[in-house]
Amino acid sequence: MKVRELLDSVKKIKGIKTDYALAKELEIHQWLISCYYDESRIPNEFACLQIAKALGKSYEEISACIHAQTEKNEKRRAVWRDFYQQIGGIAAGVTAFILSIYDVIQWNAA
Repeated sequence: MKVRELLDSVKKIKGIKTDYALAKELEIHQWLISCYYDESRIPNEFACLQIAKALGKSYEEISACIHAQTEKNEKRRAVWRDFYQQIGGIAAGVTAFILSIYDVIQWNAA
């Protein structure tokens, strides 16, 4: 799940309509929410913890999910995917598989 999708899930669960209200809910600056949406930044540890709390998930699951997508180094990204799969079970395995296919498509397109 992409960061954008995680944030949208928080909005849906909490009944939030605006990024401003989301920022208030997560106790994060509004400009960071915008950065997370446009993928110019990735959520830090505090943001991951706040997203996890809002979604009723563990910090580890949210952090691993985000790092499995955003890590630039392929070997490190694979470590995050493996960890995410270990803590997330079958759903994480499916996500990791989809992400690996996405990486192959991107690599072939380059």
